[in-house]
Amino acid sequence: MSPRYKQAITLLFFLVLIYFLSQLKFDVVYEQIIRSNKVFLSLGVLSLVLTILIKISRFRLIGEYYSHPISYKESALIEMVGISFAIITPARAGEGLKAILLNKRLEIPMTSSLGIIIVERLLDVLFLGIGAFIFSFYILKGSTTLLIGIFLVALIVFFVIFLRYFNAIKSLTPHRYRKYFTEVKLNNDPILIASIVIETVLIWSLQAGLPWFVALSLGVPIPYLTVLGIVCISTIAMLFSILPAGLGTLDLSYLMLYGLVGVSPEAAVVILLVHRFFDIFLPFLFAILLMSYNGLSINDMKNIMKRQK
Repeated sequence: MSPRYKQAITLLFFLVLIYFLSQLKFDVVYEQIIRSNKVFLSLGVLSLVLTILIKISRFRLIGEYYSHPISYKESALIEMVGISFAIITPARAGEGLKAILLNKRLEIPMTSSLGIIIVERLLDVLFLGIGAFIFSFYILKGSTTLLIGIFLVALIVFFVIFLRYFNAIKSLTPHRYRKYFTEVKLNNDPILIASIVIETVLIWSLQAGLPWFVALSLGVPIPYLTVLGIVCISTIAMLFSILPAGLGTLDLSYLMLYGLVGVSPEAAVVILLVHRFFDIFLPFLFAILLMSYNGLSINDMKNIMKRQK
């Protein structure tokens, strides 16, 4: 999708979101936050912490799939820094930073570094696409299901081609960039591949745990699988935003989908705000602690990105 269309979609979603928020009773939102069940909120935060830990583990496993062992310590640093920069920068520049850090800190060839990042994202989008299709089939129905189904099929085809012909990328790149691309050796151990897939399922299952527990803390008995479907569609909507953290597209999708399943606008906003806060705050906290432990700063990360350009 071209930047111009992304800008138009982002602006449209943002304007509708502002209108939606202007209709809310904010005293009700505040009251629901104060009266929420703190035990359920704590369980939701714990679910997100487990999500982060498994993301780090999966990153390490994908590195092993590309025949490059990565320690849990390095995996934690690179994954958390990448996620944090992806949140605060447009166009998710943190994903590129991950590849750069893999190359600079661990001397992993850029081809494999990019492969690790791309496979990580493809696995996420593949799971999200499946979840979005199931939710759409049972809740939204109509043309939305068809569109998501077409997107999912195209994604699966691309994923298979990408893995099967990854080494052919070099022949398709401009000559001046070919020095960065070397042949890669894949570790096709079925147990390793199964572990990566299982951890991907766990990541998004636990990610949905946070909004589900927040809903329970508000006394909203919404089925877990419904929350998982909403998380899948809303996260995919981030791809169409030019703003950091998918601002606008994710938020409006979130609120509208909760409305379709009978959740009040005020309760939906509370779920969104709590989810947004911890989903942004915790990766930043992990990243800052890990950078401090390794003697790095945010400026160091910025300089690494500048030198690579």
